[in-house]
Amino acid sequence: MLTTFFIYRILLFQQSGLTTYAARRADSMSRNPCCLSGVKATISSASVVLKLEETIGAFIMLVVGIGVASLTFIFELLAGKINNCKTKRDF
Repeated sequence: MLTTFFIYRILLFQQSGLTTYAARRADSMSRNPCCLSGVKATISSASVVLKLEETIGAFIMLVVGIGVASLTFIFELLAGKINNCKTKRDF
């Protein structure tokens, strides 16, 4: 039921022409005459290697995310065992 709803809405979205409008608008934004095309060309031609100092923040966020996810998983396991023990005592 939900799938047919989304398929119908996507079909209406495509038939209204909004997808082609969005694609044309995205193409025109990439060819913006106000941007600094000379600077952009020199930057894009030179490949820059990222250093560890520039990516350390991403690694810290990864470690923090894994830590929070692990603690949440352990807490869920403990809460499930506590609730399971309480329901066994009631019977």
